[in-house]
Order: sequence, then C-alpha cells, then structure tokens
Amino acid sequence: MIRSMNLQTRREILNSIRIQYQESDWQQKSKILDGFIAASGYDRKYAIKLLNSNAVINKPAQTRQSRVKYDEQVRQALIALWYVANQICAKRLVPFIPELVSAMERHGHLHLPAVVREKLLVISRSTVDRILSLEKDRTGKSISTTKPGNLIKHQIRDTISCIPPQVLISLLVASIQLDA
Repeated sequence: MIRSMNLQTRREILNSIRIQYQESDWQQKSKILDGFIAASGYDRKYAIKLLNSNAVINKPAQTRQSRVKYDEQVRQALIALWYVANQICAKRLVPFIPELVSAMERHGHLHLPAVVREKLLVISRSTVDRILSLEKDRTGKSISTTKPGNLIKHQIRDTISCIPPQVLISLLVASIQLDA
C-alpha cells in the first residue's frame, strides 16, 4: 500500500472515478478497480464498497474542539476535597461532595465562589477520575478502603476463639430455629 498518498487525495480520486465505475460494464469495472487499488492501496473489497456507494465524500471529518468546563479552581477544590475524604475513589467521593462542601464551608475550611460550588455539585464520577488522575500519579497510589483477606481471617479467628463454646452452640441453634 502506498502510504505517501494522504486521505484527502484518496477521497478526491474516489469521487472522480465513482460515477465512471458505476456506469461501466463489468470488464471496465475490473480495470477501473485495479487502477484505484494500485493508486490508493485499499483492499479490493473495501474499494468495491467505496466505489459502489452513493455518498460523495468531500471533506475530512472535523475534529471536535473540547470545551474546558472545569477550570483550575474546580480542580484545586476537588483535590482539596479528595485529600479531606482520605483519597477515596471517585465512585465514593462524588455522592459525598455536597455534604463535604457544605460542612467545610460551614466550619471555615473552604471558601468557594458560587460558580465553582455549582460545578462541584454536578460533576460526574468519570470527570472526577480524569481530573484527579494527575494528582494520583503525582502522589503514587491512593489509599485503599479494602483490607487484605488474611487480616480479616485472623480477626474472625481471634474473635471466635474468645467466645465460649456454649455460647457458639446456642447461637447456632438459635439461627437454625429462626430459619425453620
């Protein structure tokens, strides 16, 4: 495949020979198709699909200009909330943001303009993850809220060993009677 030809040039060639290809008999279609494949580098079946389509492709797809909705003030406020909430994940942080913002403002730990406050109250989890990703990378790992399984096993074993056997038997009998 010839990589030196850019997409715009391939589209211009396609648009110039499409009508001729569609009006030709099958022998001429084969010759036109072979020439188009040699010039564009497209796969044969893809080239046939393009030449048989009726859509005229004139301009390349426009790239979207991303609008910045959350500015640096929102980012800094979100980072402060994240640290106050002990670096929990966005899934747990977002539902807690309204209560956290009001409590911090009430106690004088946070002073936000109304615009920033409104943006924080409607921010989504994925946006929080995106905004906090740089901070998470900078600080290393965030604090996990789960414990390793071995610690919990030891805690359960220690708790059960402290309970007298008679109490365990009565608890087991009571739970069986409740199920019945």
